[in-house]
Amino acid sequence: MRINGYTLYAVQGLDEEGSPTERSTIRVIRKQGTAEGLRSRFDETGPLMGTKKTIVRTGDVYAGLGKSDRAPIVIVPLLNPLKTVEHLLLLHVEYDEAMDVERKKEILGEKFGDIKNLIDEYNVPWSDGYLKSLPVGLLLGEDVEVIKNMIFEQMRNS
Repeated sequence: MRINGYTLYAVQGLDEEGSPTERSTIRVIRKQGTAEGLRSRFDETGPLMGTKKTIVRTGDVYAGLGKSDRAPIVIVPLLNPLKTVEHLLLLHVEYDEAMDVERKKEILGEKFGDIKNLIDEYNVPWSDGYLKSLPVGLLLGEDVEVIKNMIFEQMRNS
């Protein structure tokens, strides 16, 4: 993976436990690299919503594709001393699309088992080759149901 730029967001208006509320907001405070030329709906303060709101709520890192522009990204929640999310760091990245299937299985971790199990539910014999042509950003960012549908689409087209 290569990092080409980043956007740093400030998150405000969380409740006393650090959870998002309907009044929570987000705004861009810094851009670097490729992000400098990109417009964000949060260049001005706006409501915290969508994937970013989920990341603030869960504290989980997101790796995948942007939902609106399909750009490859990684979003990292940055915690303050009270262990609540104060900033989000969105990295503009390039995934290594040439990686082999074994490496894809490795980065998927437990999600690989979930994908395989879902395919098995349809009485379709599993092949690691199903992962070969699927983009890394899709494998990381989409849920197993979407990935299953992509695999079945591949099977219909081959």
